[in-house]
Amino acid sequence: MYIKRLEILDVRNLQSIKIDPSKRFNLVEGLNGSGKTSLLEAIHLLSLGRSFRTPKIRNVISNQASKCTIFSVLCNTQNDLGDRCDEGPGLRVGLEKIRDGKTILRINGESQKSFANLANIAPVQVIAPELDNLIDCTPEGRRQMLDWGVFHVEHSFHVLWKIIQKALRQRNALLRAKVRDGTIHAWDIELIKAAEGLTQLRQQYTNDFCRYIDEMLIYFKFTDNVSLTFYQGWKADESFGDILNSNMDNDYERGFTAQGPHRADLRIRIDKYSAKDVCSRGQKKIISAAIKLAQIQMLKDKCGKNSVVLFDDLPSELDIDNRRIVCKVLDKMKSQVFITCVKASDLEEYIPDDIAKLFHVKHGTIKEMKKSVVY
Repeated sequence: MYIKRLEILDVRNLQSIKIDPSKRFNLVEGLNGSGKTSLLEAIHLLSLGRSFRTPKIRNVISNQASKCTIFSVLCNTQNDLGDRCDEGPGLRVGLEKIRDGKTILRINGESQKSFANLANIAPVQVIAPELDNLIDCTPEGRRQMLDWGVFHVEHSFHVLWKIIQKALRQRNALLRAKVRDGTIHAWDIELIKAAEGLTQLRQQYTNDFCRYIDEMLIYFKFTDNVSLTFYQGWKADESFGDILNSNMDNDYERGFTAQGPHRADLRIRIDKYSAKDVCSRGQKKIISAAIKLAQIQMLKDKCGKNSVVLFDDLPSELDIDNRRIVCKVLDKMKSQVFITCVKASDLEEYIPDDIAKLFHVKHGTIKEMKKSVVY
């Protein structure tokens, strides 16, 4: 899928925006604070129901507005993203996020209870190295990255994930209430079964994923040996059931479940050392970008899906050689791409004119341009 039409109302300083993006490259230029990243945020919000910049929806809605609204028309393309858009009006997707926390999502006019179907239809991958450096970020950030890939590749993931979330909520509530009547063991049975299934999916994905990362790092001429090791959230040589039983008293004291699939992580290493300890800032950016790009390629190979790629402030995050490599890789993938930058002239030479559109953002307005603005 790709975005054929995008309308945004009251997302931060973007008060009323209507654009028809290119199905390939979209360069979004403008000064810092003009609203470039807010455009990417709106696309991410529409696909996943949450911002990649803040967990608080009130920070996303314009100050003077009670809600923000995003509408798009999504179209199918041929596998190689040729010129033809499939016949018909496309998939009409509308989202309202209300300041009190209520969310309204409609697809072709029909209300949706969750974003799972939409996320599956239209995968969106955001690459914002200054926001989510995968080496320095928390285990939660790496776990979210991992689960994005498993969700799209393994159909049973979402069901198992929902069972685990429910079981953990119930278990933690019982722990906080100090309930010791045996009720907690019923939830443990549900949690253990789902956790073992989810862990197996995560491990298999990681095994396959490492090959894609190796291949992607070759593009970047990265010669050090990068490895990813999956940590399941408890000791690998112990069963999850034994872990829950042996830690029961400590969990009651803490009021939450300390170990489990909700503590899973991907450990990134250079040779035998933690990448966090030995990599330069520039190396961390390259590895993080390569991992995200490898996920996009793996999804395309495994499921035939092209992601919508959001790359925030590419020129300031990578040097000239690596900008060229990123654009080359994205061109080869043939995904729809939105790249923000202060000056599009920093990137235009790497992207063919016939597959790109240029948009200039100023004071919350967006205008399609023929050439980059000179500041």
